[in-house]
Amino acid sequence: MTYIGEIIYASSSHDQGLAWTRDAVEIAESTMLSLGSDEKAARAQCAQCLKVGLENWKTMVSALVARAQKEEVDSLAQAKKAWYGGERHAKKKAEISRRWKAEEAILEDRIRNIFPLLVGESELDSLSPNSSLFL
Repeated sequence: MTYIGEIIYASSSHDQGLAWTRDAVEIAESTMLSLGSDEKAARAQCAQCLKVGLENWKTMVSALVARAQKEEVDSLAQAKKAWYGGERHAKKKAEISRRWKAEEAILEDRIRNIFPLLVGESELDSLSPNSSLFL
């Protein structure tokens, strides 16, 4: 699901791709937490999927925040020139920007809370909450 979300996000729909990625993170987290400590191989696989899903989610939301901020700035500049409706459009863009910033903050908090559970569970242990798998 993580990779499907990534493909959908990149190819057709940011919202659908993000939804798939969120779902993948939820499933990986709940599965990992329900597995016993004697199921090391399964826990390692879930931990790896969870880490990749969180990283993808973070990358997607960061891109959406950057785009929303740019659109907000552009709409504010256009609102000054607009004869009708420019201010309303600028407010709408500001709301969208706040929404993505809020999701980014929630995601960062979630990463901080989940990360201690993942330490020692997979080959990706060197990954810290603020690092990236992607160059």
